[in-house]
Amino acid sequence: MTDSKRNNLFSKRHIGTNAEDNAFMLKSLGFDSMDDFISTVIPANILEKKVEDLTNPLGKRIKGPNVTQFLPYLSGERTPHNDSNIRASFVNIDVSSNQNDLTQSVLEGVSFALRDNLEVLKNAGTNISRAVAIGGGSNSSYWLELIATVLNIDLDIPEKKVMAFIGPSGC
Repeated sequence: MTDSKRNNLFSKRHIGTNAEDNAFMLKSLGFDSMDDFISTVIPANILEKKVEDLTNPLGKRIKGPNVTQFLPYLSGERTPHNDSNIRASFVNIDVSSNQNDLTQSVLEGVSFALRDNLEVLKNAGTNISRAVAIGGGSNSSYWLELIATVLNIDLDIPEKKVMAFIGPSGC
């Protein structure tokens, strides 16, 4: 979307208050419906993609933080915040946000959630200077660099790939 289109749309200083206003806004942005907008930002097959397929478009090296932010509390948070009611959210999404913005913000959100946990361990007297990266995320040089940078630790990557388990599937 061009800057003039965005400025024209938001110069009205309101989000549509009814279906007609919202339809007008989406049409003026080049989308036929909210479904069209969502499928542009979040493709239907996103859960079928491998981590590296999502992170490859971000490049090999991390850049500055994304303006779009993600709070990764999909089912509450136990450590270190102990709030089972907190929920995930994206912050600062706008009409120019795209799949790469959301991917980068998820990686940043998860990395900083790991940092929260690392800080709790440090405050308890544990010194962690390195960790082992396993699972699908270890195939992404972008995410490995991001985690190592946020945690300020070295990451080791096993020569043979090790699967990471989620939930009861690992039992």
